[in-house]
Amino acid sequence: MTLWTRMRGADAAGVDVPGKLSPHLLTGVMAEVAGGGMTSVQGLANLNNISGEVLDATEIAQASTLFTALGVTLTRNEVDDVLNLAELRAVPYDVEATFDLRLGL
Repeated sequence: MTLWTRMRGADAAGVDVPGKLSPHLLTGVMAEVAGGGMTSVQGLANLNNISGEVLDATEIAQASTLFTALGVTLTRNEVDDVLNLAELRAVPYDVEATFDLRLGL
């Protein structure tokens, strides 16, 4: 699975997937990891525990990329906006490739 799928709570065909991630949860965890309030391991554990589904290798790699990018190439507001728009399936973030490109995934 991918973070895009998890944010939407559905795959590209609109089929529901388990373990939907809240954009607010991901943004909060990312900010805490970037600011030193928690480690990447703790951040990933929080995402797993709160979503109720263990992140797969793709999701872990994408989350780790975002943990690193926040404050360097992306602001918290930029990430939060993209995640929220993807969750709502707003154009252009209703397309996974656009979501990935914007967030550098």
